[in-house]
Amino acid sequence: MIDYNIHHNPTRYDYFIRKRRSIMNKIGRQIIIVFFFLTLSMGVRAEETIRLTTGEYPPYVSETLQHNGYVSDIITKAFALEGITTEIRFYPWKRAYATAQKEKWDGTILWVKNPEREQAFYLSDPVAEGRVVFFYLKNYPFDWKTIDDLTQINIGGTLGYAYGDDFENAEKIGKIKTDRTTTDAQNFKKLLAKRFNIFPISQDVGYYLLYRDFTPEQIDLFTHHPKTLKISLYHLLLPKKHSRSEFLLHTFNKGLRRLKESGQYDQIFKDSQQGKYLIRAK
Repeated sequence: MIDYNIHHNPTRYDYFIRKRRSIMNKIGRQIIIVFFFLTLSMGVRAEETIRLTTGEYPPYVSETLQHNGYVSDIITKAFALEGITTEIRFYPWKRAYATAQKEKWDGTILWVKNPEREQAFYLSDPVAEGRVVFFYLKNYPFDWKTIDDLTQINIGGTLGYAYGDDFENAEKIGKIKTDRTTTDAQNFKKLLAKRFNIFPISQDVGYYLLYRDFTPEQIDLFTHHPKTLKISLYHLLLPKKHSRSEFLLHTFNKGLRRLKESGQYDQIFKDSQQGKYLIRAK
């Protein structure tokens, strides 16, 4: 009886069809919306962890330090501010670089910019600076502005290290005198023994070695000159061939800016300079 009346009453029939279509469209839209948010949430879960490779270079990155070194701490905290956890795996440096380009890894730290890396990777904003400065004993009156000011000074150095074009050229032509040995740690011992007057080394590495190898009383004998001999900028590298690298790049840079604005970045750097990332034997 109902079907008969509907089909013989065009107005009621059209209303019934429109109503049914409206209901079906509404259900369809709800299904699409639910599916969209399920897919989105799955994507977010998949991107909650970033996996990075690196090598040993204390105090920047090292398995022997708190939080795997202060640069690892910066990167972990910057991503955490954007809701992403960080997993860091240590390899020999050459393997760390190659492994980072494989699908199950998202990137690698700690690298300076060069043409080869720029071609294969996106480079983040600088995570840290490697500032090479001169260390010396506080009782030695030292100041310098140009390489010419170093000509009458006995200078220590480490074999195989490059201290910038001006320094290397001056050393090559005999304009400055250097006493190079095999390790930075040995050079600090020679500096303490007054075997030479000044010693160039990364400021970060210098204070790391002092806090690792010397007593508080000995550490207080050293200082560094504020003028920079050479500077290197260190970056997080994200492979260009990975689909989410651009997303991770923008996410990290945003988190790094927030970390700096909060004051945490500067505090991490100060803590490293004071030896607070060292894991001391109990």
